Amino acid sequence: MTDDQELGESAEYAPQHARPYWGHIGRFTVDAAVDAAAVMHLPQRDLMVWLTPLTLWCWQTACVPLERDRVFSYKTIDLFVSTGADSYVGRSRSTLRSRLLRISESLLDARPRHVPRVIGKHDRLRPYSRAETAQLASWAKTLSTGQRRSSATNLLALGFGAGLATREILTARASDIIVVGGDALVHVPGEDERIVPIQMDWKPYLEVPAESDPLLFRPRRATISESQVTDFVLATRTDLDVKPGRMRATWLLRMLQVGTPALELLELSGMKNFAALDRYHRYLDMQRSEG
Repeated sequence: MTDDQELGESAEYAPQHARPYWGHIGRFTVDAAVDAAAVMHLPQRDLMVWLTPLTLWCWQTACVPLERDRVFSYKTIDLFVSTGADSYVGRSRSTLRSRLLRISESLLDARPRHVPRVIGKHDRLRPYSRAETAQLASWAKTLSTGQRRSSATNLLALGFGAGLATREILTARASDIIVVGGDALVHVPGEDERIVPIQMDWKPYLEVPAESDPLLFRPRRATISESQVTDFVLATRTDLDVKPGRMRATWLLRMLQVGTPALELLELSGMKNFAALDRYHRYLDMQRSEG
């Protein structure tokens, strides 16, 4: 059998929606399946079922180069399972990640064994430490192009500085920024309309063009999708955990630390009820007990 015959027949074991793209991802997927099968002593056809969705997402959505160190890194697998595996729910999502991590270990055997974390909201909403926040600030300011730096610093200014939710960051425009004296405020339109001051230490990170009315994060976008933050982070090739949800959590915790009244914090955050703040009160109590 020739290589082309093997590649063509292997497409029969790929998900239906991946077959039109087999010319782009087929060789990489087949080679990975062959090598992983030899190590794991499992049928190549079985591994193709797990490998193909990851490879297609990396090539089609996340713009991750089809290189084993990139595709099968634990960071990429976690991002795929959390943001790109929409057809998997509940236990099947955990199974998907477990299978991919085993494949990763077979292909990148120099890496230490990964202990999977529980998939859930806890990590997504955990506030950043001071050290983690400083790392993100350094990351944003040292990106390779001015446009990337501007998008990254605006992401931090709106997330850490004003506590905006992901979709609110994605829809924020230059015209939403209001400068009064030495203060900068952001107008959040929509159902949770409000005006939120940007904290002074994050104001220098905000870059607002003097002309036109572009989006503040990735201004060339024509659509709004929460995966656009993930795609941007992947393109910067960082191992840092860059999540707007955690930035918002950090902002909420900081607002509680400085004694912001609960009713005022609800208004500034756009939250609907006091119970939504319980998680952050627990973080605050934990900090005080440790201090």
